[in-house]
Amino acid sequence: MRKKTGKVIAVMLITAVLVLAGCQSKGQSTAQSENTDTDAAETASELVIEIDPGHGGDQPGACAEYSGTEIMEKDLNLKIAQYMKEALERYPGTKVYLTREGDQDVDLEDRVAKAKEDKADLLVSIHNNADGKLAGYDNGCTVLTAKGDYKPSYAQTEQELACCILAELEDLGIENQGILLRTSENNSRYENGSLSDYYSIVKNSLLSEIPGIIVEHAFIDDPEDYQKFLSSDEKLKQLGEADAKAVAKYYRLGNEKNELKNVEEKILLISDPEGKNNKHYSQTYF
Repeated sequence: MRKKTGKVIAVMLITAVLVLAGCQSKGQSTAQSENTDTDAAETASELVIEIDPGHGGDQPGACAEYSGTEIMEKDLNLKIAQYMKEALERYPGTKVYLTREGDQDVDLEDRVAKAKEDKADLLVSIHNNADGKLAGYDNGCTVLTAKGDYKPSYAQTEQELACCILAELEDLGIENQGILLRTSENNSRYENGSLSDYYSIVKNSLLSEIPGIIVEHAFIDDPEDYQKFLSSDEKLKQLGEADAKAVAKYYRLGNEKNELKNVEEKILLISDPEGKNNKHYSQTYF
């Protein structure tokens, strides 16, 4: 009896060890799986933003002269973009790229291509304006977006974000001129037959399935706009931080919340190079 009992005890001990080892192995596997899932979730939740400082190199953009000094849009755009990037990078879960880091020539198509290469979730092109015959106003801020006849969900995102940006810029005292839409003037069309959007950044972003907007902050050649909003690095920093805050509110980065409700935004639709058939209307968002 003693020998038999010893054998039974030995078998029981071996079985217990094997069960315990199996549980530990299963536990380690589950933990590894949970860690992998967490890493994947963190990667998936990261917002990638491409900021495009408009013009650059041999493309000065709008220009004006104040007190004997020539002011070029390309320089203002780059500073605003850099300040915007700096502000956005303070929010967790964001990755921010610039289409140009200095005074370089970058083709319009290459700007969107870089955003696509960087796997951007959003492209914001930074600009400032100058008086012309198209829009009918010579001061203030506006945001250019897709019309919405093709891939309307992207246009909806762009226009809602535009409302957020315009609200932040308006808080700085800039006159809000609303959202600007412009159709192709050479009969270029999307695959569904609708007229394509005029501006390359807007059109090619849409074709690349990236929400892409152009922000016109103020008018360089309007003395009041220039002095109030563009005449110092501190003022340009305010513009960049306003853009960043708007993006953070729309995408709810950090503790930011979008509190806009029932916003009635002005819309300007331009359909010819002379601005003779412009359509003005309004649309409610949020």
